[in-house]
Amino acid sequence: MQKAPGEEEMGMELSTAARLEGWETFMVGERKALVERANGRLAYALRTALPGESRQELNRLAEEDRRLAQAGLVSLVADDGSISHKHVDELRPEDMPARRRAETARFDWLMQRTDRRLQLLGVELNLAR
Repeated sequence: MQKAPGEEEMGMELSTAARLEGWETFMVGERKALVERANGRLAYALRTALPGESRQELNRLAEEDRRLAQAGLVSLVADDGSISHKHVDELRPEDMPARRRAETARFDWLMQRTDRRLQLLGVELNLAR
């Protein structure tokens, strides 16, 4: 039986039904995230420019994200770090690692901005990550 992406490194065997259910759940999440992005989720996250950030650049990033989402496009980050886009309806299970890398990069960038904003406000959080 051919292993799904990610199975090799975790050493698990999944049934066909479990893989299908996981894929369907993944795609529901992808479509939900597209709707949120098309409705300006990134613009909301970038509503405050931090020192050294350009308001115009933040607006450009938010508008580009909204435009890509409205077109149904999601980001993929290859093993070598290159970024590409693919229509959500063209995603395949083998794209999941590249989607995870893209979402992890976005999340990390937003968390760094949040940490910086909190520092500027004098808020100190001691959370284990």
